[in-house]
Amino acid sequence: MKWLKDFYLFCTKVAQNKWALPFLGIFSFFESIIIPIPADPLMMAVCASRPRASIKAFLWTVIGSLLGATVGYFLGLYFSGFVQSLLLKYLISPEQWDYLIETFAKGAFLFVFIGGFTPLPFKVFAVTAGILNGAFLPFILGAAVGRSLRFGIIAVLFYFYGHEIKSWIEKNFEKVVWGITAIITFGFVFYLLTIR
Repeated sequence: MKWLKDFYLFCTKVAQNKWALPFLGIFSFFESIIIPIPADPLMMAVCASRPRASIKAFLWTVIGSLLGATVGYFLGLYFSGFVQSLLLKYLISPEQWDYLIETFAKGAFLFVFIGGFTPLPFKVFAVTAGILNGAFLPFILGAAVGRSLRFGIIAVLFYFYGHEIKSWIEKNFEKVVWGITAIITFGFVFYLLTIR
């Protein structure tokens, strides 16, 4: 996880720039489509450098992320037929494809919420929702709730505790990462148990 900490430290330098907030929004947009690095380190760096702007950083991040997720969803929807034909030709049966569609439809909101709240690559959830022809409303609601909670927690902590939180994160970075990993595991287990 050293690379993630190094990226966070790099972000602390970027956060000093006057264009940090728009850059955060743009980064969040593309993070929901293609960029493999999560937006959290950049948002935390921006919030740490200017705690009173944490709510603005939250809004830039969430709005950028939801716009990017929407693009990812429609990209998945556009390529759904192509992906389906490949899967049916090489990997799964029509019955298995139907099962995937049915299973996703049952837990679409929770599926996207978990993807939005945990540090898993959100772009995978956004594009998959489109590929599986999921309804847009549960998708965007799940994304909005998941992303808002995830980034809202960060924003509130930095708004009220500022530099103390920054110091704590830098000292306990590995523990934070392992804690997030535990959340991912719990989220997936909960999702699997719920959709049955």
